Amino acid sequence: MGSCGPTASYRMDPYTPTMLEQGMKGMLGKGPRSKEVVEAMQKHKGVYLAAIGGAAAVIAKAVKTCEVITYEDLGAEAIHKLEVEDLVSKPFVITVATEGETADQHALGEVKASPTLIRVSGPKSVVDTIEKAVATVNVNEIYQDMTDSVIPVLYDKHGNEVDTKELSFNIQNVMVSMQVLDTKEVTVNFQTTGTLPDGYEYVGMEYNPQTVRVKGVSAVLNTMNSIAVPAEVLDLTDASGTIEKKVDITAYLPEGVSLVDNAQAKVSVKVQIEQHEKKKYKMPTANIAARNLNSRYAVEFLADTIEVELEGLTSDLEAFDAETLTGSIDVSGMTEGEHTVNLELNLDSKFKQVGTATVTVDIVPAGSQNSNNNSADNGKDDEKDPDKNRVENEDSEKKDTESDTE
Repeated sequence: MGSCGPTASYRMDPYTPTMLEQGMKGMLGKGPRSKEVVEAMQKHKGVYLAAIGGAAAVIAKAVKTCEVITYEDLGAEAIHKLEVEDLVSKPFVITVATEGETADQHALGEVKASPTLIRVSGPKSVVDTIEKAVATVNVNEIYQDMTDSVIPVLYDKHGNEVDTKELSFNIQNVMVSMQVLDTKEVTVNFQTTGTLPDGYEYVGMEYNPQTVRVKGVSAVLNTMNSIAVPAEVLDLTDASGTIEKKVDITAYLPEGVSLVDNAQAKVSVKVQIEQHEKKKYKMPTANIAARNLNSRYAVEFLADTIEVELEGLTSDLEAFDAETLTGSIDVSGMTEGEHTVNLELNLDSKFKQVGTATVTVDIVPAGSQNSNNNSADNGKDDEKDPDKNRVENEDSEKKDTESDTE
């Protein structure tokens, strides 16, 4: 229906003084009253309730059905039966949505609407379906700050647009201001702290993402190349296994800098810690060099191999080839006969020798070694003559040469 409210009251003015005299105390109507009616109201203590102009149009929105009961021929003056509902008014916060992408190497900063609230009035059944008010702006290819006038759109909880033909608003448009910032790709750097228990080793670290894109004013971004996460965040003290955690890196961004993609805020970090294992190997004695050997002697090993035990990571121990293991013994001051000597291994930093390894050698006169026994010449085999499986210093060879010359 159209407007729903009282008709012009002046048409009742000829009858109103009499009705007031008979006991009527109140009237609801529209428009001015005559002088006689005003005087009669003052005399008989009556009141006139004047409807606000335009209110009938708003009230009509609350009418659900309208049925003529009698005096249909009177048109608007007929008796009607109206089914109505409450009219309500609710405020909604205006949220800003964007569509499109900013220009390359740029991103949106602060986006806000002014005013931030819109008041919606209308039938309760309609107003109650409103979930949110959204002002949508197009930011495609913008590269600098801008402001736009936008008409808010109402949506229900299912994301469907609400029909506003029965609604009224306190504002029609809002101004949306958009800040445009520069962007930059930076690395994320993690450090660790703390002391591991004996027998455990830090193997490495994996984390994702390793780089993130940040946004801010150029003056700040120009001084920034990475996000440094404090070592205290990854404290390995007493850790005996792999550590996995998510680290929120936004806490370590400079003031005025934020992530372009908030989904990158939580970085998944995996710190690998492995326990050392021990493994025994058969080391060829041919790989052992004799140090400080008197030129008059040579060294013979009484066994082809010697057992040594190493400590390290399981993966490294499994991949290790004992044939590549080398070492040395110190035979300074030793004379003819058998001797048990400590073995010093030449180990990569990945391994540690377990305990002390010893090797038994026979110190013999130079040139008298049994060719069937293992011998060493400063840790090297005589490749030119394999039958000379022995150890002799260069000084000894020099002496033999000088003797032959004499």
